[in-house]
Amino acid sequence: MVSLQPNSLYQMVNTDLHHGNLNGSVRKNYVEFYFRCCFDELFRDSCDWESELSGNEISDIFNFLGIDFDREHVVKVYNNQLDHSVEVFHSKSDDQVFAYLDLLKEPTDQNDMFFLGISCTSIQEPIVHEMLLKIYKKLRTTSAFSFDILNKVLYNKVFHSAFYFYKLDQGIYKRKMNQHNLISR
Repeated sequence: MVSLQPNSLYQMVNTDLHHGNLNGSVRKNYVEFYFRCCFDELFRDSCDWESELSGNEISDIFNFLGIDFDREHVVKVYNNQLDHSVEVFHSKSDDQVFAYLDLLKEPTDQNDMFFLGISCTSIQEPIVHEMLLKIYKKLRTTSAFSFDILNKVLYNKVFHSAFYFYKLDQGIYKRKMNQHNLISR
C-alpha cells in the first residue's frame, strides 16, 4: 500500500504517479464510471432498510477486474468517523484499472453517502457497465450515474493527486489517499 500523506517522503519526491503525462494520452483505452451511493446499502454492513442487494455485487465487479479488495478494511475505515481517506484498489495486472472509494463523511449526511468510481479498459467496459447498472438500479439512494471516456476525472485524482489532496485547504479533514496493489515500476 502506498499512502500519500502531506509530509511523507514519497509525497515530496513524486506525488504525480504518471509524471510527465499531463495530457492523459495513456488513457485513451480506458473508461470511468462513478456515482455516489449509500455505503451501508451497497456493502450491506449495517443497513436498516430492505434492499435487493446482498452486499457481494460490488465484489463481483472487483473480481472481474482482477482487483484484490479488502472489504473489512474499507468497512473499518468508513466506520471510523475521524478517517476521511480515499481508498484506491488497483488491478493486479494494470494499475490504471482500479476502484476508487472516497470515504469522506459529511457531518450532516444522514444517508451515509460515499463516492464510488471504477476505471476499466474499453474491452472490459461493456461487462462492467452492465454489472454496475444492475447495482445502480437496485440502490435507493444515489447521485447521477456517470460514464466518462474523455475527462479522466478518476485518473487525475489518483495519478495527479497533489492538487486535490495537498494544495487545497482541507480544514478539519486532513485527508489522504491510500493506494493498494499499486504495480511497482
